[in-house]
Amino acid sequence: MSVTFTCNAAPTKQVPCEFCRDWSAEMKDPDTGRCDQWCTGFFTQSEAPESYLTNENAADMLALLGIPQEPGDLYGRLVPEELPGHLQKIMVALNRGEGTRSPLVSEASSEVGPHGCTVHNMGNTDEQTIRRLTDLQTLFMYAAQNGYEVSWS
Repeated sequence: MSVTFTCNAAPTKQVPCEFCRDWSAEMKDPDTGRCDQWCTGFFTQSEAPESYLTNENAADMLALLGIPQEPGDLYGRLVPEELPGHLQKIMVALNRGEGTRSPLVSEASSEVGPHGCTVHNMGNTDEQTIRRLTDLQTLFMYAAQNGYEVSWS
């Protein structure tokens, strides 16, 4: 599962479907010439930056920013007036060094569940945490400058 952080009220634009563009002719739908029979050849893209995180990474980022979440409920929103405070928390986490972010660093691991399924946790490096924080910083700055709220689900 994943969580998308976005500005729902931001303007959108139509962009060409990257699958239609990149797929070879034999992979495309023979009737439409597109990537599949329901594709219009375009999709709607937000002009705002967006951030896509796994559930675990999203929960970690929200906890680092002090945004409370109920276990398993990864949805919410920040109104424009809340963004400067959270931007400040991001700056602190980015500038204080690894010590602030170290609780999020983990080694890769695997475990076999009760029904025999293997679950792989790919771990998390400090560099990955920094990238996620800077992605959220870019989104929060855009939202604050344009008066949009940030939502995630």
